Amino acid sequence: MKLLGAPLAALAALATLAPCALAQETPEPTPAERPAIDVAFVLDTTGSMGGLIDGAKKKIWSIVNTILSGRPLPEVRVALVGYRDQGDDYVTKRHDFTDNIDEVFSNLSAFQAAGGGDEPEYVELALKEAIDDLAWKGDATLKILFLVGDAPPHEYEDELDLPTLCERAVKKDIIVNTIRCGDSESTGKVWQEIARLAEGRYHSIDQTGGVVAVATPYDEEIGRMNDRLVETRLIFGSAEYQAAAGDRLEAQKGLDADAKAGCAEWNSANARLDRQDLLDSCSSLGIPQALDQVKVEDLPEDLKGKSREEQEKALAERLAARQELQGKIAELAKKRDEYVKAELEKQGAQKDSFDEKVVETLKDQAEERGLSFEK
Repeated sequence: MKLLGAPLAALAALATLAPCALAQETPEPTPAERPAIDVAFVLDTTGSMGGLIDGAKKKIWSIVNTILSGRPLPEVRVALVGYRDQGDDYVTKRHDFTDNIDEVFSNLSAFQAAGGGDEPEYVELALKEAIDDLAWKGDATLKILFLVGDAPPHEYEDELDLPTLCERAVKKDIIVNTIRCGDSESTGKVWQEIARLAEGRYHSIDQTGGVVAVATPYDEEIGRMNDRLVETRLIFGSAEYQAAAGDRLEAQKGLDADAKAGCAEWNSANARLDRQDLLDSCSSLGIPQALDQVKVEDLPEDLKGKSREEQEKALAERLAARQELQGKIAELAKKRDEYVKAELEKQGAQKDSFDEKVVETLKDQAEERGLSFEK
């Protein structure tokens, strides 16, 4: 890192992703008209960050659900970059943008906090890969990066320096926000400088992430309904793809109550369980047109061997069942959200948690680009 001595001296310095079943007062915009939001999380995955990573797994769905509550209804993609330092099992691990939040959760779950111990980490390389190597949408309405960690950059003698990286982010219209975990003064100074240079915001939170889970009277029923919703899936494509997608969806059944509630709300609002979910295509294109677009060999197993008439009947029945479940989940999710909000206010729960800071920042920065959220 070749930056920060002089500038800082001068300154004195994220497991609980089409139409929704609920009627809308006005038609939602078509995909081509929907604002695109890309969100990348650059996470320190060394041993001291275990609490934060566990909290991010629980809250990833609720974070994305908040973005989806914006109007106009946005299209949301999430990317992850995990980083450590030279000499650890890996220096960086990168997962590019996807709109499949099950996939994001799976990738988050694969981040096991370990290594570290010498404090400085290879922050510069992680930022470089996030800014330069992730497939950001060039015309996205909003491009946001969250750098989350508890240790300052390691000053390697390389070509990477933070002012240049921040300048590149600004030129690409990527906002870099920083979240310091813990109370390291050296990390705080650098994180503040990065946020200033990259036109983002700086936050400081508890080392553990401060994520709060609230049990509600609605959790059990929401969980049961989400399990039934998962059973409506009809994934098309190769046998390998169908199996992998099925495994991701089945993993939802093992989530704790808080994560499953967020997941269920996502499933009910997003209408799509997978990018190759045939029911989603039926909902957006119509059943005959959706079937026409899938090769016979790529059909879900449940439809193979059936006549065209039988296939269309089975799809219509399953689509109706899904929409009914989505409507019920959406109603329960609203009641749950109100209960959680009231409990947090009653408990005086802190607002300085990972998910609260991410949501607050996302909403504010999205509103600056023309989106609106219910207050």
